[in-house]
Amino acid sequence: MHKLSILLCLKGRKKFTKRWLDWMVEEKCPFQIVIADGDADKSYTKNLINDQRYKDLEIVYQEHPEDTDIQAFVKKFNNSLNSIDAEYVICADNDDFIIVENLQKALNYFIDNSKAIDTLALSHYRFSINNDSNDINDKIYNKNGTITFQELKPFDYSSFSKLSTFKRLKKSIKEFPSDYFFYSIHKTINFKKNINVTCTYPIEYMFFWERHLTYSIGIIGNIYSDSSLTPFVARQEGTSVSASALVQKEKLINIRFTNRWKNQYPNFVRGVYSIYSESKSTSYKDFYLNFNSYYHYDICKRLIYGLIGTITSKSPYLYNFLSNILMKISNKSRQDLNDPNIKEENIHIKRLINFLERS
Repeated sequence: MHKLSILLCLKGRKKFTKRWLDWMVEEKCPFQIVIADGDADKSYTKNLINDQRYKDLEIVYQEHPEDTDIQAFVKKFNNSLNSIDAEYVICADNDDFIIVENLQKALNYFIDNSKAIDTLALSHYRFSINNDSNDINDKIYNKNGTITFQELKPFDYSSFSKLSTFKRLKKSIKEFPSDYFFYSIHKTINFKKNINVTCTYPIEYMFFWERHLTYSIGIIGNIYSDSSLTPFVARQEGTSVSASALVQKEKLINIRFTNRWKNQYPNFVRGVYSIYSESKSTSYKDFYLNFNSYYHYDICKRLIYGLIGTITSKSPYLYNFLSNILMKISNKSRQDLNDPNIKEENIHIKRLINFLERS
């Protein structure tokens, strides 16, 4: 049985997959890598993983039907996750970087404290390759541009874990800490249970899938971090054409008042309740009333924020100013890591920059 597996879901950005694997070779990754391929044309990746340069990586390649819609993605994710026999699991995209040394330290910490922890959620790095090109393939390596780094500031797990089950759910709704929760080390048994629920009803919006996952992790609780542990994920920004299209399509104002929302919402609530009821004994009726009142209050706030964002989007300065305020309100502020001294002292960022500046 493996100790930890990395679930790498693929859809597009084929050349980024090569970069991802090249980095894992440099990192001498000792963990099992499960590749869930949802591309229409799988020939590139199938040929790629047979290259001798990746012979020391433990790769499990899985073909899935093309991700033509959210339901296909959810099914792919669920089936691949259920195939994993490791005790712990993390998720990655092919434009992410996994810092193996930091991951190993975090895993060792998790194992040593496994009775008290269900999810080990650290902050992570965000970076951008800034150049004049709009082609995401020009963002694979840095050519005549700059690389900027930020670190998501740590989430206050010590206070969060002391809350009651419903208060943790409310905080998960209010702050929506999906960045922290999704890119965590998960106990596979819990993660499978959370994801399996999303396959019991049709999902047409990624909006509901992401929130089910985030709220479920919050409900289970026992989420922990430690200041001695450093980020093991560096996520690239500005490289996801499909995600940006999805965000535009799934703007809250565009989906909230549709029949599809009306049809999916009760299933979404019942899915969250199925996780909640394992931790807290309460009737579905009572849960629905409490959840519904707070959730719709939060949705109204988000609709207002979205409207403000639309109005101010023509003024980048004002938009960024207000965005930073909202990020601080939701405890998602970031720390710039672009001081040359910081980049020089942080050996992991330095190594990553050297890797990205290959020609």
